[in-house]
Amino acid sequence: MNVFRKLLFIILMSQVVFSATTLSSGVSKSGSVNEGAWKYYTISASAGSTVTVNMTGLSSDVDLYVKKGSQPTTNSYDERPYDGGTTSESATVTVSSSTTVYIGVQGFTSGSFTIKATVSGGSSSGGSSSGGSNGGSSNSGITTLSSGVAQSGSVNEGAWTYYTISASAGSTVTVNMTGLSSDVDLYVKKGSQPTTNSYDERPYDGGTTSESATVTVSSSTIVYIGVQGFTSGSFTIKATVSGGSSSGGSSSGGSSGGGSPSGTTTMSLESGVSKSGSVNQGNWEYYRIDSNGANSLNVAMTGLSVDVDLYVRKNSLPTDTESSYSCRPYEGGTTSEICNNISISSTDVIYIGVYGYESGSFTVKATINGNGNGNNNVLLGNNLSFPATGNNWTFIAGSSFHGAGGGIGGMDDTYALDLNLAGNGDNGLAVHPVSEGRIVYTNDNYGFILVEHIIPLQLDDGTILNTWYSAYMHMSNISQNNIDIVTTDTIGNISDTVGAGNVPDHLHFAIYSGNYTGVYSTLSSLSSIDIANNLKDFITPIDTWYEACTTNYANHTENSPWWELGETPCPY
Repeated sequence: MNVFRKLLFIILMSQVVFSATTLSSGVSKSGSVNEGAWKYYTISASAGSTVTVNMTGLSSDVDLYVKKGSQPTTNSYDERPYDGGTTSESATVTVSSSTTVYIGVQGFTSGSFTIKATVSGGSSSGGSSSGGSNGGSSNSGITTLSSGVAQSGSVNEGAWTYYTISASAGSTVTVNMTGLSSDVDLYVKKGSQPTTNSYDERPYDGGTTSESATVTVSSSTIVYIGVQGFTSGSFTIKATVSGGSSSGGSSSGGSSGGGSPSGTTTMSLESGVSKSGSVNQGNWEYYRIDSNGANSLNVAMTGLSVDVDLYVRKNSLPTDTESSYSCRPYEGGTTSEICNNISISSTDVIYIGVYGYESGSFTVKATINGNGNGNNNVLLGNNLSFPATGNNWTFIAGSSFHGAGGGIGGMDDTYALDLNLAGNGDNGLAVHPVSEGRIVYTNDNYGFILVEHIIPLQLDDGTILNTWYSAYMHMSNISQNNIDIVTTDTIGNISDTVGAGNVPDHLHFAIYSGNYTGVYSTLSSLSSIDIANNLKDFITPIDTWYEACTTNYANHTENSPWWELGETPCPY
């Protein structure tokens, strides 16, 4: 019976296309997925290579799917182990031509797991301890080194692991590769990634002998270091920059509070205020904010023009060494990066570093939460962003379609709102979260997203919600679960075909208090907030306001809200 239930569940599930996380060959990554949802990954594979995917450490029954060239679904895949329960699952595919291999994990139940994909063989499997063949494939991930700081690494046979370090004009970069477990080969090149036939230095030592290379740069540049696996193995890499107009790398110095670390310029941030910035490739831009008695901090970097990286650290400048930052999101590309709910003490100085993997611009904002005086840095109704694009919106509150226990999972939807544009004008419009937060639950069948927010929200009656939730329903192209989002992110598009039945297209929207723990049954703990009466500044800009008092529309159907007419609000 249990097998039948699972098969029936898989057949009935509808699919949507989610964004995917890029994996590096041989590197494990932890993940989680909600019941009925998907988590996707990708890895590049060259012609003739084999990709082996291992999913281990399952906390519950989550299922592995693998497909070449496109995202797998429950009825379209190349490999699907069907092991069930918490048994580890493994799948292997061989590619005939260079492609992207997609890995999907679907939650038969909500759970966590560890995923690893390993690429072996293929047309780029060359490499030689005596100079190598004309080949070698480049992994998309590149690690930035700090001058004089050793870093452990590993590489698969025929693959590459790349590093970079910034060097100023006239400086010398010395690279040492030690502790080789097998025959892996060192290449160094100024300005671009080395290959087996394009490099500035290549020691040719062979075996497990330590290798060393030195280059001198005439003008400021990025020095690229490549380690190719003649055989699969591990190593330790260290690059040291000396001389020149600057010592290169990034400083991890600094005092524990009060001032900027010596020799480094930092710009002060004001809590909750965005600041635009830019950074050159290989360089850092630093910011600081005092805790002022706060107990937690949120940092958001948005509007990225290229791939720049966010680091946060207390009382010292962050660097790219793992022990030298408190938070590092690792999103990649132009995806917004967010560090939420960083625990801080009342005297901490928080440093924010933006590293230029490429030269580009960004916007950074730090928000401190709570202080020793008992006052909170809170959001008010007019601080919330409107959840959809477009103008001339109509709200309906108190609809007979909404009620206690009537939401997904038994959520209390008594005070949910329906947002609508006349003439089907809202179909396809982008939807954005009203405040930064994290997506904690999705439901494809209803086009539904639940977002958890941890910046406190103050209601008009003075109540402060330290944790609150916003919900959006009847959307297509919904975002994936368990990602951090900001108000500029699109989380879906209003749709008249997703979960709305015969009702015209609209966006179902609500704000909730309660405590959703990630378990489906706890959705019923969420109670909708009376936005119409308790967040008036949020809804005041709406052009047309309708309140459905009890079961009819007899009251408050004018084109102005009741507070402009001197009337009493609906009791529902």
